[in-house]
Amino acid sequence: MIILDEANQQAKLDLSVAGPTLRFPDRAVGRSSSPLPDYETSQAQHGIITPKSLHDRADRRFWRAILYALCIYILLSVAIGVPLLVTRLSKQHHGHPPWPPGGDDSSSTLNAQNLANNGVFMMEDVGCNSWDDTDSIPSQSLYIARTSHTFSPQGSISIRSNVSHEADDAVGISGNITVNSNPDPSISSVAINVSLSTSNLDLRQRTYICFVDKGDDRGLSIYVPKDLEQDSLTVDIIVLFPQTTSILTFDTLATYLPMFPQMFGDLGRSIAFKKVSIEGAAMDIGCNFLQAPKITVKNALAGISGTFNASEKLVLDNIGGPISANITLVQADDRTAPTFFTLDTGNSEIDANVTLLVTSRFSDPINFIGMVKNFNGPLTLDIAHDVDTPPIPLDLHVQNTQAASNVTLDSKYVGTFDVQTKLATVAVKETKEEPLTDPFGEDQYRSYVYDSTSLNRIRGWVGWGKRKPGWDPKAGHVEIVSSLSPILLQLGPGTS
Repeated sequence: MIILDEANQQAKLDLSVAGPTLRFPDRAVGRSSSPLPDYETSQAQHGIITPKSLHDRADRRFWRAILYALCIYILLSVAIGVPLLVTRLSKQHHGHPPWPPGGDDSSSTLNAQNLANNGVFMMEDVGCNSWDDTDSIPSQSLYIARTSHTFSPQGSISIRSNVSHEADDAVGISGNITVNSNPDPSISSVAINVSLSTSNLDLRQRTYICFVDKGDDRGLSIYVPKDLEQDSLTVDIIVLFPQTTSILTFDTLATYLPMFPQMFGDLGRSIAFKKVSIEGAAMDIGCNFLQAPKITVKNALAGISGTFNASEKLVLDNIGGPISANITLVQADDRTAPTFFTLDTGNSEIDANVTLLVTSRFSDPINFIGMVKNFNGPLTLDIAHDVDTPPIPLDLHVQNTQAASNVTLDSKYVGTFDVQTKLATVAVKETKEEPLTDPFGEDQYRSYVYDSTSLNRIRGWVGWGKRKPGWDPKAGHVEIVSSLSPILLQLGPGTS
């Protein structure tokens, strides 16, 4: 047995209690002694998504999408805008036919290649400003020049100017065109007479009256300088077709004169055109009688009026001007497709009488298809069969928005109808017809069958005798719609 002395034993006790006792907690089973969180804790902490982080991520995606869209927009703008800008600058650089400084006022000629290079049009022979006579009255600021030209009675005839639809281009420019039969029966060619009046001599020299004898541009072309400022210019055109006992056939009659009133007289049945195209802008277009398989008349701010006869297609197209027309649509014996007609304006009246004519194809007629549209003007449409024409199919769509529509169908119409408006009322007016007037010769009464009726929509069928079940290929269909205005559909009576 070993016994320590008392002093050493006491020193050891003093060392063992010199400071506070620290004891680390026992390590949990499966946990690391590292102060960093373990894998499960880290995953749990990072897997928590707060609303703020969702919002930040959505914002980043939104602005990234905006950036991509902006880049695409810039690329498209460069790809499309630069070629357009180059083309426009090129046109502005080249312009219209070069106006030679000075020169002889009595005669001037433009080279055809120069016109072609300047993007005006292609033509073989051009004769310009070959004046028959000139006259000057300086005290009245009046300088006059006249010219004329004749064409063989065949091919195409076109009359046009470089004045556009833009109002600024037409400041100081006026004129008119008249197309008619020649009062002199001894003249067998097409004659065009032009009278030019300007406010100064320089303007007359810089204005070109050109006759083209060959090609698609055969006819008259007028070139006027731009930016007339205080100057003025007037062009009067007369086109005379020959009188003849035999039929003369022309390919095309075309005009493009946006700022000229255009008047077409009765050329008679001896002048036949395969196609007629008339275009204006701010002045009236009137046709006493115009006949062709295809007729197109376009205007913008002035009226279209006249009598038209078409066997394939008729288009009367306006924007802010009225349409007043007497129309005959023909189904010829050799026609293998429907005959179409379109009347369209936006801010004025439509008043049209349409006659449907089938020459001899009574057993198997092909239908007529029509579209009549207006927006803010009254619409009056009267459709009737020719006296000698039996009932034939008609497919018609009529549309208006802010003005009343009144449509009348004669007693030969057989088919369905659908009349509807959104914020107004509709009405269908019947007419009693006796069996003796049955166009089929079967002595049946005029019948009206209504599929549905309400204040703003009426659907039904009209015909002679009983309605056939199912679809009838020889029956027509008429649809009339409007948004804010009333509609009246009158059924019968009579023929044209």
